[in-house]
Amino acid sequence: MDTSKEYIKMCDCPEIQSQTHFYEHGLRGNFFNGNVWLPRQDQIQEMIGDFDKVLPMLPQLERLDKACGEQFTSMEQLWLAFYMSKKHKKTWKGAITWRKNMDG
Repeated sequence: MDTSKEYIKMCDCPEIQSQTHFYEHGLRGNFFNGNVWLPRQDQIQEMIGDFDKVLPMLPQLERLDKACGEQFTSMEQLWLAFYMSKKHKKTWKGAITWRKNMDG
C-alpha cells in the first residue's frame, strides 16, 4: 500500500475524496492519512468500473507507464493516473496537481 507523500498529494483531490462514501461501510482495510483517503489498487480498479471492461485497457495502462517513465513509483499511483485520465480527463503534473487534458 502506497503511503508516500506523492500518493497522498495525488489522492487529495475532489475526484478521489468524493468516492470515500462508497467504501465507508467497510472501513476495515481503508487507509487514511489525516483526512485524506488513500484508495488501494483494487479500490481504484473498482472505481474504473467492471473489471472485464478494464482488461482491454491494460495496453493503454502500459503505454501510460512507459510515457511517464519514472514519474509513478507504485501501482497505486499508476492506476490512479489511469483512472483520472479515463474518468476525469486529467493528468498528474508531478508533485503539483491534476490538470485537465488539453484534448479532453
